[in-house]
Amino acid sequence: LRAYFHFELLKRYKNIVIADRQFTLEEVNELQPSSYEETVEWIAGECDEVSKFLPVTFEGMTSSSEIGRVTKGMVLALKARVLLYAASPLNTTDNREKWLKAAKAAKAVIDLNVYQEKKNEEVINNAKSSDFIFGRWNGVDNSFERANFPMGYEGGNSGVCPSQNLVEAFDMRDGTPFDWNNPEHAAHPFFDENGEMVRDPRMYETLIVNGDKFRGRTAEIYQGGRETWEGTSTTLGALTYNGYGMRKFILDQDTELFGKFYQCPHIRIAEIYLDIAEAMNELGKANEKDRFGRDAYDYVNLVRNRVGMPDLDREKYPAGEDLRNAILHERAVEFGYEEVRYFDIIRWKRVDLLRTEQYRLKATRNADGSMTYRKDTDMKYPNRMWVERWTDRFYLLPIPVSEINKKYGLIQNPGWE
Repeated sequence: LRAYFHFELLKRYKNIVIADRQFTLEEVNELQPSSYEETVEWIAGECDEVSKFLPVTFEGMTSSSEIGRVTKGMVLALKARVLLYAASPLNTTDNREKWLKAAKAAKAVIDLNVYQEKKNEEVINNAKSSDFIFGRWNGVDNSFERANFPMGYEGGNSGVCPSQNLVEAFDMRDGTPFDWNNPEHAAHPFFDENGEMVRDPRMYETLIVNGDKFRGRTAEIYQGGRETWEGTSTTLGALTYNGYGMRKFILDQDTELFGKFYQCPHIRIAEIYLDIAEAMNELGKANEKDRFGRDAYDYVNLVRNRVGMPDLDREKYPAGEDLRNAILHERAVEFGYEEVRYFDIIRWKRVDLLRTEQYRLKATRNADGSMTYRKDTDMKYPNRMWVERWTDRFYLLPIPVSEINKKYGLIQNPGWE
């Protein structure tokens, strides 16, 4: 865990002090931040060392399964994540050897032969998921649900308001991109006339959409519905304002709300598969089979096939930049709300993705029961000043002045002086 939290600091601030022990008062006055490369090497070394003493699983070792404890798989997966970030453009320009290290580290997780993607398996709030490597389990409680249920459901506060931009990242079930200019897509963006899902199933795992089944009834995210997008409140968190609600992590039924643990996964095998795909592509080996008999596309397809999505089209996404963008897109739809997308944008320095105009969805119920959907830029808070005034300093967070003033060697990140 010491290595884990060092990386949480590293990816936000870059040059940090390595706290590898309890310091004396005299040592504190002499501390200096380590370079990014030194910290990466230290974290990787910590993972290698501790992995020698950890079990692959705690199953059968105690009276309980000890789900969520640190295992060999967790520390090896953490090492893979750290090395992937270290190979990314934000942190290096000489990266071929670093991509190779990232790929080898990720494949060490697969060598354990413990984790896999199973078709149609629930990977959130599922203690038995074969996808789960490490995460946090909270006690039996419903506070998360109360904060994030859509308005209209008892106690709901819609604390998270997903945008239309996120929704449009989810392709149709056949793998084609969603397109408002396609009349069929526009008429039935979520369900067909028979109520069947028409989009990537991960959208329904991540979001509550109009017409969804939730807590024993149909969600009404339309003008005048119980989860309406309209209203007079100026508090964004008090409405399903953008036309959607959050589903991922939320327990659906009363029997779950008061009888199951809430799970927040931090590392899943899906990430490891996509890490390998990304590294193989950056190494120019996207179409080469590795020792597991897979190429980069195969690893992406392991993730897609869990929910029944078709294989990635090799002709449409040839190796190189096209495949890189496809992998980043795959990570966006697979890991919604799992704190992956933001750091993917940052490590690839893709400010262009942040500058995309934001949209919401307005649904209106017609007299015959059909729906009319309209994409709109009428956002509650349209101005994102940190995007509009973007400079490269925003790739890193500023170190709090209160920490710098403690005089133990911290140096403010560039542009925040």
